[in-house]
Amino acid sequence: MNTPAAYWYQIDKGHQVDKVERLDQWDFVFSPWHFGTKILLMAVLSITMHGCTRLQIPLLQRDVPATWHHISHSQHAVSVPQPDLKNWWRAFADQELEKIVINALRSNLDLQQSVGRIRAARALGQYTSNKLKPSLTFRTDSTPYPGVDTSYFVAGFDATWELGIFGSHNSEILGALSKLNLALAETQAARVSVVAEVVRTYIKLRNTQQKLVLLNNLARTKKILLTLVRIRQTLGFASMVDVSRSEGGYTESLVSISQIREIEEKSLQQLAVLLGYTEPDPIWRKLGSLPTISSFHIESEPADLLRTRPEIRYAEENALLAASRLGLAKADLYPKISLGGGISVATRINGLSMGAPTQIFSIGPQIDIPLFNWGARRAIVSARDTELSAALLAYRQAIVVGVAEVESALTSLQHKQYQVQREKQRVGVLMRFAKKTKSLWDLQLANRYDWATAHMAVDEARLDQFDAKYAESIAFISLYKALGGAPPLPHDVGL
Repeated sequence: MNTPAAYWYQIDKGHQVDKVERLDQWDFVFSPWHFGTKILLMAVLSITMHGCTRLQIPLLQRDVPATWHHISHSQHAVSVPQPDLKNWWRAFADQELEKIVINALRSNLDLQQSVGRIRAARALGQYTSNKLKPSLTFRTDSTPYPGVDTSYFVAGFDATWELGIFGSHNSEILGALSKLNLALAETQAARVSVVAEVVRTYIKLRNTQQKLVLLNNLARTKKILLTLVRIRQTLGFASMVDVSRSEGGYTESLVSISQIREIEEKSLQQLAVLLGYTEPDPIWRKLGSLPTISSFHIESEPADLLRTRPEIRYAEENALLAASRLGLAKADLYPKISLGGGISVATRINGLSMGAPTQIFSIGPQIDIPLFNWGARRAIVSARDTELSAALLAYRQAIVVGVAEVESALTSLQHKQYQVQREKQRVGVLMRFAKKTKSLWDLQLANRYDWATAHMAVDEARLDQFDAKYAESIAFISLYKALGGAPPLPHDVGL
């Protein structure tokens, strides 16, 4: 229910009169002393109530472990640059990967959409800021009197300024800023995901290409073995089971080649999509070495997650947004007080004749007091308070999940590095055996079947080694994705 209480002054040729005729206001004229007394009393009452309804910023629980538990003190990066959160992919020391990541940050379509959402949130924030300032409007109106031929044409300016003394203005500003920060956090999260996905896809492509070379070599070796087994079967040194087993091994290698080619094409297409291309760059099809890391070193601490992990920042801003909504709900429990004024010119119209214009000046406070729907507004406060409690729990959960993901990634990376070392040792042993077999063959102390078998074992071990290195790289990528690793937003986009 609105209860306008205005103190009007009509100026007519420089003289004050006692009555103002308007159809849409309750008009009162008081003496200047009475007017000033009312304003003073209302100001004291508003300030007193404002002290009880200030916007309260929630306390965010930010406790995290002092250090990471799964970092070995013997891990020091010596053969690769120290990776950092902003440029962690440079630990792979691959120039082509560097170019692809930079291009993805510029041309990825998801990132461009998120930047648009940031600019929209910033524009809405400016709208909120301007909405809290005094407003000035120009109006015209034609007011007829029922049952008579007389009407009035009124034109003038109206000015209003809502004081927002019960926390509504601060709540609206906090809400607009939180929405902007939410858009920034979402965009940074998208940048983290895009960088991680680009690096993962690129490494998958190179791993596939390297495995394709080995599989072709392995297929040729298995074809030679199949020929030798058939000869041995003809001579009575092998059975049909041996021939069937060799045929199955050769056919399996051909199927693996087909599957790897399919994975290669999918990786090329996925990389093109990540960069916003309609088709892959031909240079990606050229065989390249598999990017690998020899060791890693984490320079950040668990407390840095509060700053670097976008999911935590998003949860924090979501809690502040919930606090702003609670502040607005609480402000709705109290009167809305605005300062208003206007300058109008009214002309009396009687038939086709027009009277002399009358100038009207008005100024006074406007009060909107909730009366009959106070219970409904109180229910909204209770709901907003519950939403804030849930948002605070979500913020705490974001921290717990972030710490757990980093610890899990650290553990996984350590185990994957151990597997890479074991596969490297295995390949070394088999290569030495194959070299000895080749020497015996040259001395005619071993046959071609023995040499082909040893050579095939080396290729199969190297395939396993490539898989282990790929798994290590994926674990490394997961670690820096969990840490929130990605270049920060450009200055023309971020705050």
